[in-house]
Amino acid sequence: NGEWRMANGEWRMANGEWRMANGEWRMANGEWRMANGEWRMTNGDQRKHKAKGKM
Repeated sequence: NGEWRMANGEWRMANGEWRMANGEWRMANGEWRMANGEWRMTNGDQRKHKAKGKM
């Protein structure tokens, strides 16, 4: 499926897009979170949010 890499405070994949087998991002709590940023996925929305803080 590809590799996860963090560079410059952003999440990127090899093809530059967010994709999973079912086409949706999901976690146990239904949200993505980063230590010093605003990673959030809700209602199946696929958007890349840049971290507001330094990693």
